[in-house]
Amino acid sequence: MTADAVKAIRSYWDRRAHIYAEVRQRKEWFKDVDQRVSDLIDAPACTTILDAGTGPATFSIKLAKTNNNTTIVGIDISKRSLRIAKNQVKKEKLTGKIHLITATADFLPFREATFNAVASILTVHHLPPSRMENAFKEFQRILKPKGKFALVENWASDPRTLFQRTIFELRKILMRAEIPEYHVRYLEYVAMIERNGMKIFAVEFHPRQVDLSRFESLTTPAARKLLAKAEKFEQGQQMVDTTFIGAVKPARQRTV
Repeated sequence: MTADAVKAIRSYWDRRAHIYAEVRQRKEWFKDVDQRVSDLIDAPACTTILDAGTGPATFSIKLAKTNNNTTIVGIDISKRSLRIAKNQVKKEKLTGKIHLITATADFLPFREATFNAVASILTVHHLPPSRMENAFKEFQRILKPKGKFALVENWASDPRTLFQRTIFELRKILMRAEIPEYHVRYLEYVAMIERNGMKIFAVEFHPRQVDLSRFESLTTPAARKLLAKAEKFEQGQQMVDTTFIGAVKPARQRTV
């Protein structure tokens, strides 16, 4: 990733770190995500886990509390997020079990075959496509043979309803107004994971409620029209899918 891209992403998340930390704690949806990821990587069987894009370390803290013999490493590009994370880890008295490092997912400062599992929760879409591919190469490299990998991404499933098609277009406008994101279809994530030497064992779509207030700051006519259209749907219809992908590094690894 270029220095300018790293600077832009870090600046964005430094500004939003406290907001994301509050949302991460408050929303029940994240608890369900964390539990499903823990299941996908078989966390109780792991001695070392990488939380790639740890943010406020909420997932790392859950792992440390429920897996006594596991060492967790959390990386993040945002130094402010890591300061929040360190305070939370200290508050939970887990300093010796969770190690926090400034790093990007596409250039990991670890030796080959270091971790039993890697989790990437709402992280890789911040990387441009060429660097995203390198992130999956890095995840595979640092996994031990038979190590598990879990990817969680929003906006990766194919829109199935009129509401989803509407909100996907609104999301694109929001990202242009804030910071570029590089969401790709789940089949592209699957292809990148497989190209980089991991074997898919699960692809799941879990519905979640959309918070339409997230889009109220948009003022362009196109955005206002899309938001008004989305608001006409009943709350039970205001759902999009979160994509979960589970993969494993084979015991005998081919060269990639």
